[in-house]
Amino acid sequence: MAQTEAHDVRPRNRAFKLSGDKTANIVAGYARQLSHPAYENLLRSETFLRRLVPVLIVLFLGIVAVARWSALQSQADYIRASTDAEMHFIAELIEERLINSLRSTDEVADDILLQNILADAIPSRFLENRRKITITDKSGIITATLPYNPELHGQTLDAVLGDVVLLTTFGERAQSRMVTLKDGAKALAVHRILSDGLGGATLFQRENETYADWRKTVSLNVTLFVGTSSILLVILYAYFAQSQRAREADMIYEEVQNRFDTALMRGGCGLWDWDLSRGQFY
Repeated sequence: MAQTEAHDVRPRNRAFKLSGDKTANIVAGYARQLSHPAYENLLRSETFLRRLVPVLIVLFLGIVAVARWSALQSQADYIRASTDAEMHFIAELIEERLINSLRSTDEVADDILLQNILADAIPSRFLENRRKITITDKSGIITATLPYNPELHGQTLDAVLGDVVLLTTFGERAQSRMVTLKDGAKALAVHRILSDGLGGATLFQRENETYADWRKTVSLNVTLFVGTSSILLVILYAYFAQSQRAREADMIYEEVQNRFDTALMRGGCGLWDWDLSRGQFY
């Protein structure tokens, strides 16, 4: 029930509690409850929190990007190290099996014999990621290949792998080196100097084949990061749009409330609410 009084109205709210024949004044009212100090503190810090949200999101995305890139870089280093160790093992295996096979046979070590010995000595699983093996004579001419590639036979090793002076000169001591193939692609190569009238055994693998699976992982991680970033940015936009609408609604409410209060004050009127269940007037 509401009753409007036209005399002696003050611009503040009071509550009157009925208890028998007596009334007591207490400071109450829904407006007073809404203006709790904790709520007021939250309103005062709203601007700071609103500006802090995008900073935190950008910082989070930056940390995730740096951490993931560091993990991918570590994975690339591991792939390079494991590939290097595996190629050195295969090169040593070629050297050992090829020399032992030649010493155990009475046949003349011609190109066909070298090709057959090389094909029997190296299992196919050692030729993953399109690895290639070449056997050269002392003049650097390729005499056997694995997988078998007759187009390379008769060519010099320099013509196929580019500058391999360090590899052919120092052999095992040269460790693995990056060389440039005749098509311009980079490749990781190792070399072993052979005895018994042979020149050397060279094993090489293209760089793009070495990191093929790693590049797929990078692409997947970039896609996931871009997707996650897009979702967070959309959420951030929705948050600011909602905050803007909330601020506009508060401004409209405050303007309407001020006009209502002004009308009551200038008209000398007051608004009274009667809580029947509790016996209170507001």
